[in-house]
Amino acid sequence: MRIVSLASLTLLAADALALPKPKGPSNKKGLKAAARHWRGRSAGHSTPLQSRDGNATASNDGGGWLLTAQVGPSALTLNIDTGSSDLWVASTLMPANEQSGVQTGHSLYDPGQSTTAQPISGESFDIAYEDGSGSSGPEYTESVTIGGANLPNMAIGVCNSLTLGSGSTSRNSDGPVGLGFQSINSASPTKEPTFAEALVAAGAVSDPVFSTFFTTDDSGFILFGMTDSSLYSGSLTSVPVDSSSGFWLLDNVSFGVNGNQFSSAPLTTICDTGGPGLDIPADALSDYFGAVSGSGQDGNGNWYYPCGSQLPDLDVYFPSGSVTIPGIALENGSGDAGSNCYTWMGTANGQGSMGIPFFTSMYIEWDLSGPTMNFARQA
Repeated sequence: MRIVSLASLTLLAADALALPKPKGPSNKKGLKAAARHWRGRSAGHSTPLQSRDGNATASNDGGGWLLTAQVGPSALTLNIDTGSSDLWVASTLMPANEQSGVQTGHSLYDPGQSTTAQPISGESFDIAYEDGSGSSGPEYTESVTIGGANLPNMAIGVCNSLTLGSGSTSRNSDGPVGLGFQSINSASPTKEPTFAEALVAAGAVSDPVFSTFFTTDDSGFILFGMTDSSLYSGSLTSVPVDSSSGFWLLDNVSFGVNGNQFSSAPLTTICDTGGPGLDIPADALSDYFGAVSGSGQDGNGNWYYPCGSQLPDLDVYFPSGSVTIPGIALENGSGDAGSNCYTWMGTANGQGSMGIPFFTSMYIEWDLSGPTMNFARQA
């Protein structure tokens, strides 16, 4: 999920170069953690994400991916968020009314019950997200284990003030593991490294990468410090990342269908695992649905298509390469014949977003050293 400051960023244009990356053996020093998908409206995306037809029988309405982390004595469920850079946890320091906002079945971290927790003198965190939610509190060092790798002195935020997003009554996780870049970590006065960056600094992994293989069931996972070539087909396409703003941004991205590139101007897109929508320019969206018989726009300007129709694949172009998102990955729910269905695609407002269709169709290597993003279709 993007932090709120992103809306005011001036994005810097840069020439991206997409190059094929040959397959190689899996890195021997890495770790793997299961990533479960949860569904629930992910705020910060203005386009309705569910079917507007009364006959719709199923709908994904946002969500993200969760992993299990051992934080001190507590087994916590954290959401994987490449659109922020804090690892913070809901805690017993929160007022009782805020503690009730953490869903039943989730845990509250209690620093007083941990023998490995140490407050960082004078340091605190304060983060706000685009959906109106936020969290703040003191920073601690704590033992954090994910996927078998332990960081005994990981800096974490311990929430003592929790704000839920607009229209939300509870959280689906105990906190996020932010995997953006350190420059947007909210800790003050010292910005702390992310879990992925801390693994590299500690020598816990050989390569400064993490990889995602996300699905919409419970078979996905995230890998730290390794690439698994058995998880993708073909060669990886490598695209430089503009990290100057602290986010995973890809510049000069354009779109097409059936091998024909749209004439819309290329744009910068964010790769944020906390955001569900695939946002593209309005004219590109119009061109795409122009290839779908029976499609149209509802009263809110959202594009629909006849349920049961086969959506064409969406081509995503970089200056020197392209990947293809299968049409089926664009579908957001299903419905009876004769009714209208919607997709995950929405209109970009100055900046695009890759969203769920990209994350669930691609094996993605997030390389901190370039930085670059390397991706290929999931095997």
